[in-house]
Amino acid sequence: MFTTPIRTRILRKPASVAAAALMLAWFLAATPTAPAATPPWPDAPVPAALVDQDVSLFLTDFGQKLGIEVAISAAVQGHVAGRLPALAPGALLDRLGAQYGFNWYYDGHSLVISAESERVRRLMPLGHANFEALTAELDRLGISDPRYAVKHARGTDQVRIDGPPRFAELVEHTLASLDQDHHPKAVRIYQGDSDR
Repeated sequence: MFTTPIRTRILRKPASVAAAALMLAWFLAATPTAPAATPPWPDAPVPAALVDQDVSLFLTDFGQKLGIEVAISAAVQGHVAGRLPALAPGALLDRLGAQYGFNWYYDGHSLVISAESERVRRLMPLGHANFEALTAELDRLGISDPRYAVKHARGTDQVRIDGPPRFAELVEHTLASLDQDHHPKAVRIYQGDSDR
């Protein structure tokens, strides 16, 4: 019997560049030094087990046993039944994800699990940033994940993002922060005598 509640986090798009920068600052404060795409789980395989339970409960228990907080979208549905082989944690999640239609992403704080139907595929303008600076910053922050794409749309000033909602959100926040850093500051000039 499981009594642990399923943690479901609803992530909203920031209302402005300032809000995006604030969200990125919060993320940086919560991010460990290890790359975000690599959860702090052991290399040893998860023992083989006979399972008969809701996929969300299984994933919550999975995270609890590994000491990792799990945030699961309500769109993730299914019932895990049968014997699971002994696999490394990432390989086990990949196998279940393919079977039950979900993606997983580690954001440095939580293992975020979302349905394949929620996958984000969109173009974002680079603005005043450049693609090389974006990819370098994503690597530096540990946001990059080889399973998900951030590509320069050839011949344009846009970036193509393809991945789970949390991954896409962090890429967008990083891009907004870089764009703000490269945006020329407005200077107000007053004419006339300052004593007036």
